[in-house]
Amino acid sequence: MNRMFIRALMTGGLLVAVSLTLPSGARAQQRSGVEIWDASCGRCHLIQPTNKYEAKDWRSIGIHMGITARLTSAQREAVIAFLVSGARPVGGQAALPAPLVPTLTQEQVAELARYLASTAAATPVPMRTSSR
Repeated sequence: MNRMFIRALMTGGLLVAVSLTLPSGARAQQRSGVEIWDASCGRCHLIQPTNKYEAKDWRSIGIHMGITARLTSAQREAVIAFLVSGARPVGGQAALPAPLVPTLTQEQVAELARYLASTAAATPVPMRTSSR
């Protein structure tokens, strides 16, 4: 299962549409702003909802971090365009993300279940003990 699809499920479904609609060959040939954002920014930062900041703030962040991440001008502009497209209104408050209601095929559900089962077995959750 691709990393972007799993991350989308964990962050409110923001990336589900992109991941499910592009065939794998198209994804390799044409990287959208959201894909560059996920691959570049997501390596170091927790994924934030695009409505966390206003458009002017996303532009500043995008320019600064695009240079830091050594993105090309085209990549940087694609990421900024994506972030600005979902920015919160000027002076507005960040809205809560819409509830995730993905449409998954049975094959995708099975693949997600296999992935979750594999991670659960590989990384046990430490039990918290009470010191009282």
